[in-house]
Amino acid sequence: REALLIDAGGSAASVLDAAAPDPIRALRIVDEAVADAGDGRLALDDARVVALAQALSEPTVRDEAMRRCVGPTAAAAEQLWTALARETPDPEAAEPAALLAVSALLRGDGALANVALDRAEAAWPGHRLTAVLRTVVEAGMRPAEVRRLLRDTLAAPTGAPALRRAGGSARTPRRRRPSR
Repeated sequence: REALLIDAGGSAASVLDAAAPDPIRALRIVDEAVADAGDGRLALDDARVVALAQALSEPTVRDEAMRRCVGPTAAAAEQLWTALARETPDPEAAEPAALLAVSALLRGDGALANVALDRAEAAWPGHRLTAVLRTVVEAGMRPAEVRRLLRDTLAAPTGAPALRRAGGSARTPRRRRPSR
């Protein structure tokens, strides 16, 4: 899978300024996988893991995926993040592991949140979302506080009208860390 990510231009070993995936198409890939998880038919072959890793590498898509951690898709999203945290190579595994931590925090499962954050930190030391979530865990925030923080953070105005219409948020795409 790592080789596939490198070939697709989505790996840490690729050029740092590789073109970002189309966020609306990428979000559709995530939503289809969440729906499959909810229907009990999630299959993660190499191509799908790579597509999901690339989709979640776009910060606007990853932020929108965080919205799937609440509401009717929460359980299905958590199943997807759990599977992806296991199946995705480093450093890309940091994104689904961080999303798994969000899901766990929203349910009040601090133990799982810590395990997920450990996975994210091992996959990508210095990953910004992971650092923020580690602070949330260390502060002992209750699920209602995490939910409020998430709502307020994702409700911030953004500059990507197309993704906002699709329900997302935008910020400057992150740069991947160099390969080890």
